[in-house]
Amino acid sequence: MWDEVLARFEKQAPASVMARLALERAMPAAWVDEVFEANRQR
Repeated sequence: MWDEVLARFEKQAPASVMARLALERAMPAAWVDEVFEANRQR
């Protein structure tokens, strides 16, 4: 399923896909989670 969604986005918004993939590689997931937890509001 993920491959189908990614393929659709690659056709419609290739820059968005490239940016997301670059950010996924550049920033550790644990750091992103930590920033999210520190800044989320309820």
